Order: sequence, then structure tokens, then C-alpha cells
Amino acid sequence: MNENYDELLSYYSTRQLVDNLTSYGCKCIESNRLYSIKRKFYINKFHEYNIFKNSIKINHDFSEELIRALGSHNTQYIYNIDDPLYRILFSGLVEYEALRQLHIKDYHILGCLLLSCESARYDLMPDRFIWTLDHKTTHTSVIEFIQNVLNVFSYLRDAYKTPNFREWPKFTEYKAEEIEKLCQPESADYPHIAIYFFIQFHLHLQLLAATEHARANGVVLKGDIPIGISRNSVEAWTEPYYFNLNGQAGAPPDDFSVNGQNWGFPTYNWDVMEKDGYSWWMKRFRKMSEYFDAYRIDHILGFFRIWEIPMHAVHGLLGQFVPALPMTREEIEGYGMAFREDFFTKPYIHEYFLGQMFGPHTDYVKQTFIEPTETWEIYRMRPEFDTQRKVEAYFAGKTDEDSIWIRDGLYALIRDVLFVPDREDPHKFHPRIGVQHDYIYRALNDWEKAAFNRLYDQYYYHRHNEFWREQAMKKLPQLTQSTRMLVCGEDLGMIPDCVAWVMNDLRILSLEIQRMPKDPSQEFGHPDWYPYRSVCTISTHDMSTLRGWWEEDFQQTQRYYNTMLGHYGAAPAVATPELCEQVVRNHLYSNSILCILSLQDWMAMDGKWRNPNVQEERINVPANPRHYWRYRMHLTLEQLMKAESLNEKIKGLIEQTGRKG
Repeated sequence: MNENYDELLSYYSTRQLVDNLTSYGCKCIESNRLYSIKRKFYINKFHEYNIFKNSIKINHDFSEELIRALGSHNTQYIYNIDDPLYRILFSGLVEYEALRQLHIKDYHILGCLLLSCESARYDLMPDRFIWTLDHKTTHTSVIEFIQNVLNVFSYLRDAYKTPNFREWPKFTEYKAEEIEKLCQPESADYPHIAIYFFIQFHLHLQLLAATEHARANGVVLKGDIPIGISRNSVEAWTEPYYFNLNGQAGAPPDDFSVNGQNWGFPTYNWDVMEKDGYSWWMKRFRKMSEYFDAYRIDHILGFFRIWEIPMHAVHGLLGQFVPALPMTREEIEGYGMAFREDFFTKPYIHEYFLGQMFGPHTDYVKQTFIEPTETWEIYRMRPEFDTQRKVEAYFAGKTDEDSIWIRDGLYALIRDVLFVPDREDPHKFHPRIGVQHDYIYRALNDWEKAAFNRLYDQYYYHRHNEFWREQAMKKLPQLTQSTRMLVCGEDLGMIPDCVAWVMNDLRILSLEIQRMPKDPSQEFGHPDWYPYRSVCTISTHDMSTLRGWWEEDFQQTQRYYNTMLGHYGAAPAVATPELCEQVVRNHLYSNSILCILSLQDWMAMDGKWRNPNVQEERINVPANPRHYWRYRMHLTLEQLMKAESLNEKIKGLIEQTGRKG
């Protein structure tokens, strides 16, 4: 029977493997009793085969429904597979497909399950898989994957049960000579490291095959260049000199988050990168070009300047742009403000608003977190709670409503400053973003408010235009011209004028979203006014979908319904398929060279095929750095291919609007 196994293993796709298993009578699991799967797969010892050899027995013990779903004949078939590794692989793939069809969104469980399957698959052919590669594969590409330090990092991460290399018992500091020894075939670690090479290399082959198939059928694939890295990543481990690990990247307040965004990852040491011709970036772009014909630069504003937040802050409001031109005391006073350093740079905490912020918890806050100063009715934070991170640590694990109320109020107290010191020169300052909504601003007299507003407007919208243009032109021309891919930039948020100048000079496509118009005088963008050199879309992964947005703010939806869609009367409470089709059609008719819509917004046009639960359509909430990207298609690819009403509607719209190539 091993020949049959080998035939199944020749497929790279898990889906194909499962389809072949169904020919033996395997059925999908229809059970809600999945807790034992969690218990079984929340493990890291993927290479201890005794854990997996009893896989079917564990399933039998915890779920009678599982056995019924698999069928007695089928279960017996898997029991009778001689090689335990084949049994692990086949049973694991059946379970994975069952979880997938049940829309289980715990990616940790699914990831563990797949890794156990891949480990078994590798052990079935460790000595021969390189020699059975596609005939187009070059020896050079094999060597590239073998030597990739990501394989070693992945092995150590799983062996030590944490990606935080600072907590590893060994190899906390990357030393090439030590890592090279681990990768020698005679090393005891080598077989375990090779598993990750095996997985990475086959993913590479699969993606190449998909790319070739797409190009052969006239389909353009667009990739994505993320702006940041994790501080617990292989890049931070092996090349820490490229990054500022003492800062946190994020974004100032915008439509996504009133408190700004704190993404948590380090910012870049651009001066160091410039010295070697941005080789770190060049390698990323060139690798992308193997698979894609176009790409999006995530947060292209980061190549002009990045919003950097100090490590002691949780929210993004205490950040500053880097690089930037901070202000001296003399400059600030030149706007007509007498500079009072303690008053402007220390949290402003006054008796009169504490009751408004903390209500019945006011006395507790006074007794525990703040203390009086020499000035009557003025308080300061106690030293043990004088940063947002200290407050966060104190309230860790406390999820009751009162604790969250107090915690968020303390965050607001700590951020209530008019200026933040420069990260490099504490005698220079940046006006705190969005401070006009806080109590420190209200404490200014009318003259000071007017002076501060002039200073604020000059600083954020005029002072840096030429400076940031120069920063971008040091990097982007070389990077964008390093490949033949079409370049698109995600230029959303607080956009200085110089961004449009540079993107136009370098022929980088902008991103146009109707609910986030570039013109602040407009509530909604006009698709027929978009620049030709742009990509238009209805929603992105960081936003609610069209249907989700429709239900968020009824008054805004009503204005959109009347002014942009041209309808009279009250707007429907939900976005009907007909309204969604109208919005899609308007975007396809836009002036943008490309109209790229999310799958969810395409399916919104068809009441039969769109997701019954609109809340499941959301992919990411950028204001929450710990948010799981849990979106999963509610239909299989096979179902989508058979969705004739939807497919015909999409085809017809593309032809009607002249988007067909």
C-alpha cells in the first residue's frame, strides 16, 4: 500500500490530500466537541513521535461523533496503516479539513496540527525530497533555502517555546559561527532544523507554481511589503543594528483610533541602512519579485517619517515623528507662549476634573495612584504609576468594568501634556499630537491657545515638508527601481503635502478610499475625481467591510445614501445586495487605473452567497495590537466556482464598466 501513500504525498496541497483521502470514505467531522483537540495540539514537542502515535486513539476516546463522522470502515482503514507516520499524516489532515470546514479560527491549533503533519511528511522522505524537485528548480535556490537562518530561528523558537530570543537559555546573541555548527549534517540538531527548510522550500515551490499559473492565464498577482518587523523576529535577532529596539512604531490619531496606534514593533535605523545601500530592503524587494507583478508598500509614510512611541507608553498619543525637526524653547516662545517646562511637559492633573473622569472611583484613585503637589488642587502621578506601562502592569489580568474604567482614566492622565521631549535631545520638544482635546489645553488662556494652534499647524503641516521629501528621496528611488514590479503606496492617515509630490515623481500609485478622502473638506471621496495613477477600493483589511461600515454610524450612512448614491428617503438599516452592487459599480467606473476590491465586498452584491454574519467579515482592528486576524472565507473555493449568480454578476459588471483587459 505504500505506493498509494507515495502517490498521495506527491500533492503539495493539503486540500488535495484530503480530497484523495475522501476517496477511501473519509468524511468531515461534524462535532462541536473540540476541546480535546485544543488540549492535544497546544504542545511544542512536534518531534516526539510518541505524542502523535496515539492520535486516533485520543480521538476515539474524546469523541464518539468523530468516529461516526469518519465511519467505522474508514477508521479501521486508518488503524490498519502500518507506518505510524502515515497514520499521523492522514488522520491529521482529515482533522485539519474538518476544523477548516467548521470555521474554527484558533490559528494556534490549526498551526500546530499542520506542523505535526508536515513533520510526519518530512520524515517519510528526508533523504530523497531534494532530488525529486521540479526540474526547473536550480541548485542555487536549494542552497538559498538551506542556508536561510530562519530555519534555525524557527527550530530554536519552538525548542525553547518562545520567539523572544532574549529569554533563550542559549544563543540569545546571534553568532554566525555557532549557528553554522548547528546546520552541519552531523549535528544532532540538523534533522530538526531541516524540517523547517523542507516546509519553507515547499511553500516556495507552491507559490512559484501559483505564480506561473496566474501569469499564464493573464492574472496579475499583487504582493505586500509590511512596514515593520516583530521585535521577537529573526531579523531582530540576526541584524539588530538595523533597528531601534528602544522605540515602538505606530501611527498618530486617525479614523482608525482616537488614541493613535501602537504597533509595538521597532523602528528603523535609516542611517545604518543607508551605509550599505539599503541592502536589507533590496533583498526583500527582489525576493518579492519572484512571486508578484505588483506590490503595495504598507504605510508608505514610514519612508518619509515614522511615528515612534516611547517604550513606557501604551497609546500612540505620546509619540513623535522620526526623523523630525524638534522645537527649541526659543522657537516656542517666538509664537508668543512663555515656556513653562514643568507645566507643559508633566501630566496636568487638577482636582476639578478628577470626579468627571473617575466618578465613584475618585477617592480610590487619589489614595492609590496620584499624590498632591505643593500647588493647591494639583496632583502628580505616584512614582510607581508614572508611566502607562506601569499602570498596564498593575491592571494586568483585571478585566472587570471598574478596573478598565480606572486604567483607561490613568492612561489619559499620563498623556495630558502639551509637549513631549525629543527622543535624542531632551532640551527640544514636539507639540503633543491631538492635545486640543485634553485638559492641559483647556487650562491655557485664549492668547496661549491661539499661539499654540499657530505653532501646532506650522509644525505638523508645513515645517517638515521639504525635510521629509528629502528623507523619502534617499530611499524610495533606489528601492522602487530595483525590480520591474508595479509600485502602489498605502498613503492613508496624516499625510503631509510632500507625500503626493514624491509619489507622483516616482510614479507610485496612491490608494483612494471613498470613506477616507484626501481632501479634508469632503466627507466622502468622488471616485470619478480620483487620479488616474491610483488604486481605488471600498475597504481595506484594516477597516470594516462595506456592509460593516454601513451599520456603524446611521447618520453618516444616511448622508452617504442621499448624497453619494442619490437616493431619497431613509437609508435601509443594512446594506442590501442592490445597494452594494451600486457601490461596486461606482468604483469600477472610477478614474483609477486599478480597482481592487475585497472578496467580502464582491460577495456583498449577492444575497445568496454573502456571509450571513456581517461581523465575521472584518479582518483586522489596527487599534488593537493583539488583535487576531481571524477572518476565514465562509465558502470553499469549490463553492465559489459554482456560485454562478455571483460570478456572472461580477463578469457583467467588469465588462460594462470597461475594466476587462
